[in-house]
Amino acid sequence: MSQDLMREQLRAYLAANPDTANAHVLVELIEDGGDLYARGDSKCHVTASGWILRPDLSETLLIEHAKYKVFTPAGGHVDPGETALEACLREVAEETGLRNLMVLSQEIFDIDIHRIPASEKKREPEHFHCDVRIAAIAPWSEQVDLNLEECLSSKWMKVASLLTCGDQSLERMARKTARFA
Repeated sequence: MSQDLMREQLRAYLAANPDTANAHVLVELIEDGGDLYARGDSKCHVTASGWILRPDLSETLLIEHAKYKVFTPAGGHVDPGETALEACLREVAEETGLRNLMVLSQEIFDIDIHRIPASEKKREPEHFHCDVRIAAIAPWSEQVDLNLEECLSSKWMKVASLLTCGDQSLERMARKTARFA
């Protein structure tokens, strides 16, 4: 997928979801014409995560992020030459061992725009991640093989329990899951 196509998909997502938090950050990213995936000096760049569901859509897999100590969908940075979908599938495989996923739609399932604190260690200023989420099904037969360097733990959470969990991002994706039922 070219960066132009990603820009089109991001614009379409914003048009359909005008209440997206921090949307101004995404608009700036789209309009500045730079590399959507570049790290470093950019105020914002695209990352990719997987909203991984059981075949009956009752549960989703969340990982406990080693650095931030929060439960979140598995995902990470888009490498040069990758599409967001390719990055999502690679990151999910690297973090959870799940490799036989069935992607539910080529369209963006969700976008979460969140602030990343400055890191002296990485020499990165405070910036935003525009996290493109892809929805996919993990077969019942496939077991999680957690990468303990990147994740502290993982758990399959009932999607229904996330509807009122207090995390706006997880609540929003739980509501959106109903459209696949």
